[in-house]
Amino acid sequence: MRWVMSRDREFRTHGHFDGIFYTSALKSNGIVKLLEHLKTRAKPRPWLYPADMITTMSHTEQLRQVVNTYIFKRFNSDVPYKIEQQTVGWTPRLDGSLVIEHEVIVKDSVVARMILGVRNSVLQDLKQQVSDTLQQLWGIPVEARIWVRPLKQRLSKNDMALLGYELGAHTIRMSSFRITARNPN
Repeated sequence: MRWVMSRDREFRTHGHFDGIFYTSALKSNGIVKLLEHLKTRAKPRPWLYPADMITTMSHTEQLRQVVNTYIFKRFNSDVPYKIEQQTVGWTPRLDGSLVIEHEVIVKDSVVARMILGVRNSVLQDLKQQVSDTLQQLWGIPVEARIWVRPLKQRLSKNDMALLGYELGAHTIRMSSFRITARNPN
């Protein structure tokens, strides 16, 4: 509670606020109070968007956002910032379902293996989460086919150790092979 009060003082010293609302969406604390404040501050005018419109994002933007969300939840390092995405295919089926082919592009094969996981377990979970989320958002069955494409191949430290490379301060050398030249005469 002391931390909250010090943040309150800190915010008020840096600017003028009508109110500071501490909320927790997880525990639903403070949400009603915040909504009531927003209602009193809102000016009556026509809506900019239709009432049934959920978002202004296109379906491909929503797909990218859902993939990003999952990757941010799964990886707490800089991995989410090092990926690019590309929707490759979008196929509506006759039964009303949708097949989406999506590519996650990473800088190298080491990052790709992190996203794939052991026996592709992380990627399979990603596909399932994305499919379920989009199905819930759009109200139609969605099959997300996602693959990971590295831009270059790179050996990890474990790979290099398995291959017999020794990592020095500035050099990499083979330790398990010794080449000797013999004079045939």
